Amino acid sequence: MDASGVDVGAAQAGLRHRGAQAAHTARISTNEKDKRGLVPPTKPSLSPWAPLLDGVWHVQTYLSALFGFVLVEPPEGVAMLMTYGLLIYGVLLAFYHFPNYTVLAVHRMHYYLTGEHY
Repeated sequence: MDASGVDVGAAQAGLRHRGAQAAHTARISTNEKDKRGLVPPTKPSLSPWAPLLDGVWHVQTYLSALFGFVLVEPPEGVAMLMTYGLLIYGVLLAFYHFPNYTVLAVHRMHYYLTGEHY
């Protein structure tokens, strides 16, 4: 141990260890060095549906992030889907019946203002 409190023996052992790794690396041929750590290139998909599937995957990823399905467990996702489905169904049902209610409201308004029946 030197004056700074560092164990000199441990530091030298670390240097020897690094030197041993460098020596081991030097013994590996250059062809093997080029192959290590590289991911082989992926083959292009031969399926004619690949662009469509990629588009579906991108839309699914976007919508799951938009509606918050990324952060929930599967049962919570089912509950969210049911909630969103009921909400959308209610809005569409309201839009479907809205013209009928509008006609009825106009008839009532005409009757209340003029007293005449249609």
